[in-house]
Amino acid sequence: MKPVANSLLTGVSIDDRRRFYLLLSVLSLSLVALLPFFQPGPYLIVAFVSFLIVSELFVPVNAETKWWSKLRWVRVVGWVVTIWLLSQRVVETLP
Repeated sequence: MKPVANSLLTGVSIDDRRRFYLLLSVLSLSLVALLPFFQPGPYLIVAFVSFLIVSELFVPVNAETKWWSKLRWVRVVGWVVTIWLLSQRVVETLP
């Protein structure tokens, strides 16, 4: 069975996709940081959840590629940061 290619990203290299994703992340963070009620915690949690969703939806055909194995470390760091942020929120609500 032949894998189905994403029509929007056909012919775009992995490096270009990565640069585009980083550009959008930095741009959205800088735009959100301009808001007067900005807090980095909720933004980081939403960014991490969107990263998890995107990384699960667009798994490469050969999941043993070098860059894909590096994403495992990004996920581990993301989970650690998310757990730390959520634990800080729980501690704030305790009497």
